[in-house]
Amino acid sequence: MENKIILWMLGFLLLSLLLQISLAITGTAGDLRVEGQTDTIAINGTDTYAIRGIGDYISGQFQYPSLEDILLRGRFTILTANNTAPAAPSLSAPANDTHQNSTSVTFSWANTTDPDKDIVSYRLEIYNDSALTLEFTINNSIVETQTPTESIATLTPDGSYYWRVLANDSSKNSSFSELRIITIDTTLPAAFNLTSPADGASISDNTPTLGWDAATEANLDNYTIELSTAADFSTINTTENSTTNSFSDWSSVLAADTYYWRVTAVDSTNNQQTSENNRSFTITAVSETVTSPGGIISVAGGSSPKPYSFHLIAPPSITVFKGDSIVIPLEIQNLGDNINFNNIILSVEADSPLITATLDRTLINTLKPSSSVTANLIIQAAEDTGTFSVTITADASLPRLHDAVKIITNIIGKEGPDESTVQQQIVFARKFFDGNPQCNELLEVLEEAEEELKNEDTAKALELTTEAINKCKDLISVKIGEKPSLFKITVNAIRENKTASIISSQLLALLIIILLVLKKFIRKKPKKIQLDF
Repeated sequence: MENKIILWMLGFLLLSLLLQISLAITGTAGDLRVEGQTDTIAINGTDTYAIRGIGDYISGQFQYPSLEDILLRGRFTILTANNTAPAAPSLSAPANDTHQNSTSVTFSWANTTDPDKDIVSYRLEIYNDSALTLEFTINNSIVETQTPTESIATLTPDGSYYWRVLANDSSKNSSFSELRIITIDTTLPAAFNLTSPADGASISDNTPTLGWDAATEANLDNYTIELSTAADFSTINTTENSTTNSFSDWSSVLAADTYYWRVTAVDSTNNQQTSENNRSFTITAVSETVTSPGGIISVAGGSSPKPYSFHLIAPPSITVFKGDSIVIPLEIQNLGDNINFNNIILSVEADSPLITATLDRTLINTLKPSSSVTANLIIQAAEDTGTFSVTITADASLPRLHDAVKIITNIIGKEGPDESTVQQQIVFARKFFDGNPQCNELLEVLEEAEEELKNEDTAKALELTTEAINKCKDLISVKIGEKPSLFKITVNAIRENKTASIISSQLLALLIIILLVLKKFIRKKPKKIQLDF
């Protein structure tokens, strides 16, 4: 009995020694290296025990035991690994709201990042509706490849499809990517026919209106109009585009020739349908403008001579406070009855840096007979006062026409004119008269203004100066009876650098009467005129 007790005690001591040694040993590959606690526990010699340990300090992605685990299990517990979900994928292609005429679609996205560097796979979801209730297909097992990761899907039938992607690291999912839409359209626009002008028609309009039946197509993008001087369209001379089933806004006028034309309906996925009945028309030559009394031009093709008139209409003068701006509508008119004015270029020039003048449009492609268009002139006055002029010109290339108008611009201070302002107006008026000899008879009015300025009556001096400028303006302008605040300058038709005035006989007679009345009136001493500023 004593021997058994001795043996038991020796075994216990030996086991304690082995435990202490094992806990202090740093093992080789595959062995656990234990540091820290090395105390032994009481062992019942008649039972069998399994021994396991846990380190005091937990680091890395493993979760330290909770207080509850420690209280219930003591120092022995199971290690739990932390896991962070991967970031949401960033979609690459196709772009949102893409339209495609192929049913095979390659979806791609940039690879996500996983904080724990876990292996990542992807889930591609495709739906038939934006509410994501009508599932088309879902692929849960897309293996990540070198970025970008791609997946090919066949989308049928034609229609709109909604798709998104998420990432998974076998433990957690990322949030979904953005939702994108792709439209599949493999159907051509419906067949259609050209309607006007009639096939083989001869016309004098060098910017004709073309018409055709509308093509039936839900996703129509545009109609492409092609003109060729070759019947087989081997060479395309002109290409235009329209969003409706007619066209007249030509980028350039058509020369006299025979043109074959066709129209192609193009939808948003580039499916194309060409008109079934290609046609032709002939532009007859329009003779150049010639000098002729009464503003008469001749048109080839046996038509009767028609008068025409090209006008640029603007107010004769404006007044603006210094530092302010003003918008002035200009009207460009074609008062003829069968000639288009094409490629009209508008320009504006101020005679002083104290005002800035711009136009909101500088090109009018075509001005049809008995029609007009409006362009806005914007004048910005500087922080100074005075009287200046702004000249607007309009030049048409076919037929060659020119018109110009000068607007007198008065810049005044809100406190009223001072001596310097009036002096500037007088200087401007003299320069203005020098460029318009027909106004020399008004120099005596300017002399009166200078006398009033010497007498320190600036209001009277300004009144006389403005009166003289307005009368000079009247002498070089044509008053319009129905629009007393506007004036017209009749266009000059240019041919071989020779200018001929195009003025009707009635207008010429009216001009003579106005000039005679003005001449008689001007010779009288001007009376005080109240001006509104």
